[in-house]
Amino acid sequence: MYANYHNQARNLLDGLHPALLSDATNRFVSVTGGGNSVHDVAASKFIHKKIKTGKTVLVFQVFILSLPRILETEMVKKRILKAAQELFRETGIRNTTMDDIARQAGISKRTIYENFKDKEEVLVACINCIFEENERYAAHVFRTSGSVVEAIVLLINKGAEYAQQQRHSALNEIKRYYPDVCKGIVACNKEEKREAICRLIEQGMKEGVFRDDLNLEILSVMFQLLAEGIMLNDAALEKFAVFEIFGTMAILNLRGLCTYKGLEILDHTLSRTSKNNRDSGMNFHGLIIKNKYNIQ
Repeated sequence: MYANYHNQARNLLDGLHPALLSDATNRFVSVTGGGNSVHDVAASKFIHKKIKTGKTVLVFQVFILSLPRILETEMVKKRILKAAQELFRETGIRNTTMDDIARQAGISKRTIYENFKDKEEVLVACINCIFEENERYAAHVFRTSGSVVEAIVLLINKGAEYAQQQRHSALNEIKRYYPDVCKGIVACNKEEKREAICRLIEQGMKEGVFRDDLNLEILSVMFQLLAEGIMLNDAALEKFAVFEIFGTMAILNLRGLCTYKGLEILDHTLSRTSKNNRDSGMNFHGLIIKNKYNIQ
C-alpha cells in the first residue's frame, strides 16, 4: 500500500512548512526509536493536530499511510550521510569505500545503493548538507550579531575551527579525483551568491559600517572571482589551508569596505576572538590596525 501512495504523499510533504516536517520527523524518531516502522494510527495522532484544515480526507489518508515509509527513507539517508562525512573527515574521501560507509552507518551496502547511485553521489549529498548547515548557521549569526562586520569575523572563526577538525584536505581531493563535483561547487548558484553579497554590503551601508561610495555590482563580482580563484589555485591550496586564505582575504577586503565605525568594530571583534584564531592556527590578530585608519 505504501508504494502506491508514496509519490502522492511526497507531493504533499513538499508543500508543508519545514518546521512541520521537522516536528513530525522528531516525533517519529521518538516513537520508533530511530529505525523501525510505526503504526499508521500512531503517526496520525500527532500529525492530525498539525495539518491545516482544507485538505481532502483522501489526501490526508495518503499522507498518513505514506509518512512512515518516507520518514524511514529520510532517516536512512541521514545515517548514511552522517557516516560518510565522519569517514571523509577522518580518512579522506578517496580512501573511504562504500563498504566503510555501510559499516560506519550500521547498514548493508545494498541499502546505500538503494539510496545513492555511487560514492560521488554520496559526496555531492554530503556537500549539499554542509552548505545547508552553513547557511542556517550564517543566518543565525547575522541575526544575533551586533553588526555585519562582527558577524563576518565570527563566521571566519567558525570556518577556521571546522578546518582544524579536518585531517584531510577535502577540497584538494575533490579537485583531484572528482573534477566534475568541483566544477559544480564553483558554478553553483552564481547569481544567488552575487545577490547575497550585494545584500550583505547594503546592510553594512545601512548600519554605517561600510562605505556608501562603492559600486555594489563591481564588489559582488570581484569577491566572487576572488573566491573562485582561490578554489582553483592548486599551488596556494597545497601550501595553505583554504580557510586561512579565505579568512585573510576577507579581513583585508573588509578594511577597504569599512568606515571608521566599521574598523573599530572589526578590530574589537578580532581582539576578542584572537585567542581562538591562534588556537586554530589562524592568527588574524596581526591584521589589527590600532588608532589610525587609512580611510578617506
